[in-house]
Amino acid sequence: MVSARSLSLLLDAQESARQLCMHIHVLGIGSPRYLAAMRQAQVWPDSFDSSGWWKAGAYGKIFFPNSGQLHITMMNTVTATPKYVEAQKLISNHHCTYCENLIELRYDRSGRVLHNLAAMLDTVSRIAII
Repeated sequence: MVSARSLSLLLDAQESARQLCMHIHVLGIGSPRYLAAMRQAQVWPDSFDSSGWWKAGAYGKIFFPNSGQLHITMMNTVTATPKYVEAQKLISNHHCTYCENLIELRYDRSGRVLHNLAAMLDTVSRIAII
C-alpha cells in the first residue's frame, strides 16, 4: 500500500541505498497513481515491477496517467460514465489506440490490458528524473 508511512520508509531506504552505492527496487506498483505519489514524495527507485495494470484490465478496469482505476465494464456509476472517462482522457492527455473507442474497450479484455500498459508507460515517460 502506498501511504505516508510507506513513502517515508521508501525515502529512507532510497537514501540509505544511495549512501552505500546500492540500487533500490520497488515491488508491486499497482497503478500510475502510485508512481505519481512516489515522485511527489521525492522517491524514485532505480527499478520497479508491476502487474497491477494487467490485473486491472483483466477485471474490467482501466486507468490513465496519474489517476486511479475506473471500472469501465460497469459504466453506471458516477466515476465510470463515458463522459467521465472522456474527461479523464483529456485531463491526463492520454491517447492510445486502445482507448479511442471506449464502448469497444468495455468488451475487449486484451485492449484494456494493453491500454493500461500504455498508461503506465505514459506515466513513466512523463516523470522528470532529478
